[in-house]
Amino acid sequence: YQQSLIHETLDVHIHLSKIIFATNKHRLPWESLKNLSSLSFHS
Repeated sequence: YQQSLIHETLDVHIHLSKIIFATNKHRLPWESLKNLSSLSFHS
């Protein structure tokens, strides 16, 4: 029982990490794009 509980926790953790990683991957280009546009806007 303890073993399966640990495995489930690991699965959830991996799942969350994948979601966070995917979100960051999608957000990063957008963030850098915004930064670039704001930089060029100020100059």
